[in-house]
Amino acid sequence: MERLAQISLPRFSAQRFAALVIALALSLNLISNILATIHNRPLDVLMGVETRAEFLARQLGAHYAMTQWVNANLPKDARVVMLWETRAYYLERATQPDAILDRFAHLQFLYNGDADAIADEWRRAGYTHVLLYREGLNAMLQADYDPIGH
Repeated sequence: MERLAQISLPRFSAQRFAALVIALALSLNLISNILATIHNRPLDVLMGVETRAEFLARQLGAHYAMTQWVNANLPKDARVVMLWETRAYYLERATQPDAILDRFAHLQFLYNGDADAIADEWRRAGYTHVLLYREGLNAMLQADYDPIGH
């Protein structure tokens, strides 16, 4: 701000202008967050209008349904490797999310595209199930990147 004072003109203060821009940005951010909170209705859970599970299903959609299915149907000792899915928070099984969304492409590179070798590697690592997130894969394909066929 000290350097801004040096470029101030008699009727224009660079310091005030910068402060105004910052205040405007923070205000818009605050308004955006308030509107998002109102839209998401998190207080419905606290007031008993809806259950935590209903709230999560409404917010997370198919992802939450998948986590509930995995938790209810896979054995407790299941180990899940995830493809094109980074979110593992509500899963109650040992999981390895696809943190960089490029796990399969990396494995294809390491094993020269040999699907059997990739499956053997997953078995060696102790994985019992593979979770493929279709929307994640579709997003990659829509971005003109084919992580399976390159």
